[in-house]
Amino acid sequence: MIHGIIEYTEANAAILYLVNDENAGNKYLEAIAHFGGNKEKTDKKIEIGEGQVGTCFKEKKIIELNEVSDNYYKISSGLGNDMPKHIAFVPLKHDELVLGVLEIASFLQMKGYKIMLLEKLAENITSTLATERANARLKKMIEKSEMQAREMALQEEEMRKNMEEMMSTQEEAARREDELIQMAEESASREEELNARISELENEISELQEKTNKSIKN
Repeated sequence: MIHGIIEYTEANAAILYLVNDENAGNKYLEAIAHFGGNKEKTDKKIEIGEGQVGTCFKEKKIIELNEVSDNYYKISSGLGNDMPKHIAFVPLKHDELVLGVLEIASFLQMKGYKIMLLEKLAENITSTLATERANARLKKMIEKSEMQAREMALQEEEMRKNMEEMMSTQEEAARREDELIQMAEESASREEELNARISELENEISELQEKTNKSIKN
């Protein structure tokens, strides 16, 4: 994409900065692509409102530099390294949405129609990036929902197993209670039989004692 912009505008270097808004309370701009220029410059993070890049993002307006200081980065080309003569900072915006800044540097003064072309390209890039970000966030939300659904399914399965174990335990307890009741009933029945037999034996003993006493008297 960067190389294509360079060809369209006949510029010599470009850096694409995008806003990192993962932490809503600490947004910043970071370079994600570059062509030519100084790599050390592209490695740094830029706060919103800091320098030309941060100001361009904050104010949502194109900034042009016709006089570039000597401490700015040099452009690498087939002829060696040299300072740019013209730099344009173009906000990546579509309507009120701003996603970053496109920095374009050239050895020559860029004409007005090229700046207008950059502005149009920036709109197209923003629209594409916005769609990609929306799709990425939607995909992330779907993945999160699927993960939550799987976790809920696992929890439900665990609850079902626990319920089955509880029901099985309750059924076993009920079965043991029935066995105990049956054993108690059987014990009570045997006790009645035993008491009846004891009564019979006591009667027999009484009768035998009476007979014995009569025999002694006679």
